[in-house]
Amino acid sequence: MQDSSKNTPKSERVRRVHKAGMSDMTKKTLSDTLLPNIRTITSRNEPRSNRRTMMSNDIQTLKLKKGITASRQSIMPSQSLLDIQKSTDTESKDLELSLLYDEYLRSMLTNLIIEKKTEEKKHYMITQLATITQEIDQDMKKLIKIKTREQDIKNLSLEQTETDVQLAAIIKCTKNEMFNMLKDKLSKLQSLLEPLDILCCNNIILPDSPLQWKEIEEVLKKCSKILEDIINLIGSKGNTYCTVNNELKNFSETYNEIEDIQKKLLEALCNLQVRMLKNASLIMQSESQQILP
Repeated sequence: MQDSSKNTPKSERVRRVHKAGMSDMTKKTLSDTLLPNIRTITSRNEPRSNRRTMMSNDIQTLKLKKGITASRQSIMPSQSLLDIQKSTDTESKDLELSLLYDEYLRSMLTNLIIEKKTEEKKHYMITQLATITQEIDQDMKKLIKIKTREQDIKNLSLEQTETDVQLAAIIKCTKNEMFNMLKDKLSKLQSLLEPLDILCCNNIILPDSPLQWKEIEEVLKKCSKILEDIINLIGSKGNTYCTVNNELKNFSETYNEIEDIQKKLLEALCNLQVRMLKNASLIMQSESQQILP
């Protein structure tokens, strides 16, 4: 019986354990030990009698006990052999259940660790995504500023180019011969119009303040009043005075002509005297030369 249990494949033993696990006692054991699974792992250093699970050292101890029990079967009675066989079967089943339970707990702990690591990784990835999103927003703001600055630079360069073109056109216009010709014509026109300026307002200092304008206005009024008084004094003798004025102008012109003629006559007399003196000196020299030999 013991040999058959030893030679039983692992798959058949697992099936028997699963069938036996359907009992109420096994369900209660699983439900009692599911929640404190971490405490069971940490309590492996306790004595074997106080633990629900078994280690590899415990399995070796059980195998040694089985060997000792098998060696003693020849000297024990048949009833004791049956009891020992039942106890060994029970222990083997307990051992298999303990191994399966350990594997189950290991898988549960592995799942818990994986879930915890997954949550941590998820939280880390969310944090990284938030940081990346903030950096992207900042980069977008900087990009918008850079594009705005670039557009401003382009507009300024276009304005500078247009200004340079206009400045070159103005310089060309000022240096053009037509402009110089027009300037010469304007100067000639000004020289022709100057004699026609009846008012003769050249070199007149115009007032700068309203007070000075009022003073000039008063002076002009006084001058106009004086002119009116002069006109009233002259009365009907205006033509006579005009004739006298004209005759005086003619007289002054005649006097000036006489002075000019007098100056010319004096110059002619001086020249005549000089010539007479030269001729007299020449005659005297010639006579003296004739007398000396």
